[in-house]
Amino acid sequence: MKGHCGLVITPDSIRDKLEDFIVYEILKRTKGKIIWGKYLTIDKKLVDFLYPKKVAKSYYPSMVKNIILGKSLILLLEGEKDISTKIKQAKGRFYIDSNGKLEVDGLRLKYGARIVRKNNGISEIYEFRFHATDNLEEAITFCILFMDNNEINSLQSLASEIYFGIKRTIITKHFHVIKIQR
Repeated sequence: MKGHCGLVITPDSIRDKLEDFIVYEILKRTKGKIIWGKYLTIDKKLVDFLYPKKVAKSYYPSMVKNIILGKSLILLLEGEKDISTKIKQAKGRFYIDSNGKLEVDGLRLKYGARIVRKNNGISEIYEFRFHATDNLEEAITFCILFMDNNEINSLQSLASEIYFGIKRTIITKHFHVIKIQR
C-alpha cells in the first residue's frame, strides 16, 4: 500500500532558492515522488487551521509570519506507507540536550533554522523551511484546502485513497472538518 504526504515549502526557502535542494533531499530520503504541486500564498486563517497544536506555542507568531510572507510550494508526495514518518525523521528535531542547550538536527540544521530563546524558552523560530502532514487524515485535509475540483478529480487515478477520503470529508467555511460515514 502506498502512503501520501502533503508538503509545504515555505516562502523563505523559495526566497533563498532552496526549494529544489529541499525537495531533492526529501525525495531521496523517502524514496517518494511528487504527484501534484503548485505555488500558493497561504493566509493566517489557513495557518491557524493547519497547525492548531502550535497556536499556543511562544514561537507561533514568528512561524505564521514566516509562512504568510509570500508564495509557498505546495506538493503532494507519494511513497511507501510510512512516508510521513520518513519525512518527519528527515526534517529533524528541535530538542533540549542534557546540558539544557537547544539542539537542531536533520534538514532543519542543514538548511539553517534560526532560533531565538528568551526566558528559558523558545520565543521565535525563523526559517522553518518546510512543513509536512503527519498522517493520511492530514493529507486528505491538505488536499481539500489546496486543490481545486479538477485537481481533486485527478487524484481518482493518481491517489485513490486520498480521493475517496476527500469525497467523505467536508470542511466548512469556518474550517470545521466533518467526516461522512458511508
